[in-house]
Amino acid sequence: AMTAVATTAHLPPMRTRTGTGRPMPIKPYRHFLVQKNMDRRLSGKNNIQPNPRGGDLLSRAPPAMTKISPKRASAVVPRAAQHSYAEWCKERGVDAPNVSIHYLTSSLPDGAETERGCLVTAPIDAGQVIARCPASIVFALPPSPPNPFPDFCPDDLWDEPPGVAPGRPAQELRMALALIKERRAGTASPWHAYVSQIPDEYDLLGMWTDAQLEELHAPKLAHDARRQRAENDAAAAAVCERLPQLTPAEVHWGLNTVRSRSFLGEYPRQLKEMMPPYGAGVDATETLAACDAREEKLLAKKEEDLAAGIAAGGTAGQAGANECGLEPDDPAGTAVASCTPGDVSRRSVAQPSVFVVPFLDAFNHSPSGGPSSGGEGASSGEGSGATKLTFTDGAFQLVATRAMEPGTEATIVYGAHANDELLLRFGFCVEGSADEKIALPGCMDELEWLMPGSLREADMKAEGLHAAVKDAHLTFNGEASSDLLWALRVLLASDDEYDALGGVNGLRREFSGINEVGSGAQLAAEASLALACERELTEMGGLAAYEEDLVNLHAVEGVYGEVVAECSLDGGDPERCGGDGEDGNDATFLRRLLAALSFRVNRKRILARAMERYTPGGVGFVDPEAALEV
Repeated sequence: AMTAVATTAHLPPMRTRTGTGRPMPIKPYRHFLVQKNMDRRLSGKNNIQPNPRGGDLLSRAPPAMTKISPKRASAVVPRAAQHSYAEWCKERGVDAPNVSIHYLTSSLPDGAETERGCLVTAPIDAGQVIARCPASIVFALPPSPPNPFPDFCPDDLWDEPPGVAPGRPAQELRMALALIKERRAGTASPWHAYVSQIPDEYDLLGMWTDAQLEELHAPKLAHDARRQRAENDAAAAAVCERLPQLTPAEVHWGLNTVRSRSFLGEYPRQLKEMMPPYGAGVDATETLAACDAREEKLLAKKEEDLAAGIAAGGTAGQAGANECGLEPDDPAGTAVASCTPGDVSRRSVAQPSVFVVPFLDAFNHSPSGGPSSGGEGASSGEGSGATKLTFTDGAFQLVATRAMEPGTEATIVYGAHANDELLLRFGFCVEGSADEKIALPGCMDELEWLMPGSLREADMKAEGLHAAVKDAHLTFNGEASSDLLWALRVLLASDDEYDALGGVNGLRREFSGINEVGSGAQLAAEASLALACERELTEMGGLAAYEEDLVNLHAVEGVYGEVVAECSLDGGDPERCGGDGEDGNDATFLRRLLAALSFRVNRKRILARAMERYTPGGVGFVDPEAALEV
């Protein structure tokens, strides 16, 4: 077990190292400042006040890309830019009597508005409406929407943007163009107060350098991030070729805004007029009927292409792999989609309705299993699912899924998303999230033991156990699902065990007795799980890398806290407190490093717990994190 050491000796002047032995491109990290303030702490002469505005000290600031627990007291830092937006919301009928938008910590200001969220100002009960926004100020696009501004965007670019996948990606680009149009209009836009308070920049994974993506120790996630970057570039190239007055930076801003702030749901059919970006007086019934006809034509073409693909030697399963995984139409809508934008294999040609809802888009996320990793719901895993965006009496509203106390952050549930999806789409991860899960592709190897056409194969398919193996994963506490263990027992049971227990259903339960029939299948299933976990952990550097990452994580948290303190005191030197994230000495780089370390530490901890649970006799894993707490 590791012990805490009050020193910065593990932070070398020019770089630290990852558990894989590869050099991490980190520069001095304001090393002189860290050493100076560590000396002050050790001597009891800490004269620096990291948080001059009040609130908790930031000597161990949380990662800026890791959402703050709503239980944490918020040090409110009002910004002048928010006052005009608050007035705009009030004048246009936004109703949110128990919450207000605030900066929730005195962390380092940045263009991505990292620490902004909604503060609870009066008690909120579960089931209570948190906020309402009238439809008249909501940007909304139905499926296969007609072009609302042909004078700004040509019809062919709107209908079929080149280089952009159909379905949700195309819808996101259309909504991005609507926001860009209003942003370029400046004060002449009725939405100027809203658009001007949207973050100027986003720090999503697609903006990270390749070297920084490698620090995630997650090859698939890094691949998806590069794909997100390529999609942005392709969309920008297509738009700027037809609209030369726009810049690639504007297109990137629009796409990232829609990705991280939009809602999905069903377009309200009871409206008489279309919502913005359509102009006043556009008939909703007629327009939506035209949208339905266009969508049916699009889906019919997909069916033709599917049939042609099967005739050419493909399979329905392969063609169906393009489905995005969106939930069936839900009149209540849902806060966010259920698929990752960078994962092309899960996309559908069907186009969702997309909404950008002022004020309602300011709420941050907390896991569905509870408001924080220490919340009561976190251990039980009993979540409430995504917070619903409902439409009632001419307004969109969000309803609280839990009670919230004044002085805490008001949050909603984007959905049961693991940290890889949160990082890719929204740019943050949640430590200890009950929604976290880690795929175990190694379990697929066990299907090779299954003889095609055998009774055992038929039994597995009848019980849906093939799907349990293909979707093999660990939950946040390092446990496999009961169906996965059942499937592995069925796969690995000897013929004698299988026959003695009466087939697949006889292996449904766990077996604990050493001499009990079925215990061999139980031990084989657990060994298979342990091996799959070991494979994933080895690719990330092994148990030694976990302990090393913990040291680095806590060290970088402290360094970032010192940078925040210094920049808060001296007003913020752009070269030191801003930066594009490529320099190992700037705050953006540190935030990315914190996100990468937090992400991979959490995954390695889960894998290590699973190995300890499923390896006979354990592997001697003792989480050293508690020993690091000072």
